[in-house]
Order: sequence, then C-alpha cells, then structure tokens
Amino acid sequence: MTGKGEDLAAAGWSRIEDDGFIGLIGPFWQRGQGGALELALATAEKHRNRSGIVQGGVICALADRALGTASRDLTGNRPQVTIKLDMTFLDRIEVGELIVARPRILRQSRSLNFGEVELFVADRFCASATGIFRLL
Repeated sequence: MTGKGEDLAAAGWSRIEDDGFIGLIGPFWQRGQGGALELALATAEKHRNRSGIVQGGVICALADRALGTASRDLTGNRPQVTIKLDMTFLDRIEVGELIVARPRILRQSRSLNFGEVELFVADRFCASATGIFRLL
C-alpha cells in the first residue's frame, strides 16, 4: 500500500477529520481490523527531522491519538486527557512509509484508563508506547 488517500480508502481506512493539531500533521486514518482499532499516518516530507527520517514527535502524536481514541471508544466517548505517555523507538521510519498504530486498553478504573500501542511499518515493529488517560 502506498499510503495515498485513495489507496487507504480502498483498503477500508476512513480519514479522520480534525481541524486542530492533528489536522496540521495529518491526516490520520482509522479502521477496525479484526475487531481491533487501527490508526495510520502516511508520512511525507513535512514529517522529516534533520536526519531525513520521520520526526519522533510525529510518532508520539500518532501513538497518543491511537491510545486516546481506544480509551474514548471504551468509555462511550467520555472526555479525557493524557496524563502519561512513555514512548520507545525501536526502528527508524523513513519519509514516505505508512505507520500503523494498534492500540489496546489494558486496564480501567473509575477515573483512569491504562493502555499500550504498537506501531508498525508493514510487518516491521518500529515503536511502542504505554499511556494513562484521566477520564474527565
């Protein structure tokens, strides 16, 4: 898959409309895959760092949005905020590659959700994160 919008739509992805920060770095794409949520970003030149690979902050933003979306889905779209995000970078991501995030909520309490997300380029495991979200 090339990561072009028409290719992503044909593969079952839906574009996430966002006029905030995500709109500046996106668009992000979303789909349900095997009963699980996935978010994706088709990287472009605007995502590169000084070394010519995808900027770590872009990867963090995708991880945060994926975990937050999974958490909101589980709570009936209840508002929440990220209170902790721990990111691990395992492999470089080249400009032009499609990053796919696969989040899971591991535990819930009355006011907190705990989750993890794995980020892939094709079958290559590139990054992971854990996060805690406070329900408002």
